[in-house]
Amino acid sequence: MTASQPYSDSRPADDGALSLQDLWSVVSKHKIRIAILAFLGVVIGLIFYVNSTPLYRVKMTVTATEDTTSEAGAGSGVLGRLTGMQSSSQRNFERFKVMLTTAAVAQELADKHAAFTIFFPQLWDEKQKKWNPPSGLRASISGFIKGMIGAKKWTPPTSDDLRQEISKRLTIIEINDNTVDLAFEFDDPEIAAKLLLAMHHAADTILRNEVKQTATARIKYLENTLPDVSDVNNRLTLINLMSTQQVMLMLSQATPPFSATILDNPVIPSSPAKPRLMLAILGGLILGVAVGIIWAFLLSPFGRRVGNHD
Repeated sequence: MTASQPYSDSRPADDGALSLQDLWSVVSKHKIRIAILAFLGVVIGLIFYVNSTPLYRVKMTVTATEDTTSEAGAGSGVLGRLTGMQSSSQRNFERFKVMLTTAAVAQELADKHAAFTIFFPQLWDEKQKKWNPPSGLRASISGFIKGMIGAKKWTPPTSDDLRQEISKRLTIIEINDNTVDLAFEFDDPEIAAKLLLAMHHAADTILRNEVKQTATARIKYLENTLPDVSDVNNRLTLINLMSTQQVMLMLSQATPPFSATILDNPVIPSSPAKPRLMLAILGGLILGVAVGIIWAFLLSPFGRRVGNHD
């Protein structure tokens, strides 16, 4: 008869892994500290909300201008596909959307609407009528770092700087292939509405002038080429092509708009889109809770164990 063996616990030894039960234990032990940090996070969120500049989102709906080239000019079937007449409206509309955020439109806004002083008021000295470099601690640190790495020194805002500001503030919301909402964020909703209208006019005018110049050059080329062509079919093709360009030239000289028609004028909102109070509070709360849990973990035996391993 064998002697009875002493009882032994067959459960695996603790491998140091942190279970959900352990995490909950840590959170429960330090719940007051976590609650305090959560409250501080909410306070930080409120401070951020109060000190943030309100941004209003102004919207304007535009659609592709109706294409009349297929009705006014010759060419259909193969010729129409070759000249792209059947899709000129859509093509011009796509170019319009791209043109809105180009340096050319930015420069047009600067020349006719004083856009530089609107977008960079903190750098403009109205009394002395000159640009001043940014000031303050942040600007000093940035200038010191740029000097250390040999970066380009500060210069007054350029049309490319203005283009980047417009790109950050403008959102193009696709409704369908031929219609979009243009949403522009700015601290003054009335100025934002005026800027939207000015950008539409500038982009449309630039495209109109480009088409006018292109059509004029092509007509001149075709007029010079036509006398040297003797084949009847080739002459007919060139005549049709010239007719198409004449239609494009005529349309480019017609009353605006050329590429995009305004369906709904800018709508001025009654309240800002950013910042949002609930998002600021929720973000601060989440940040505070996360910091509190991390701190509690580092103070717990599990956190010290990780530190000892390192």
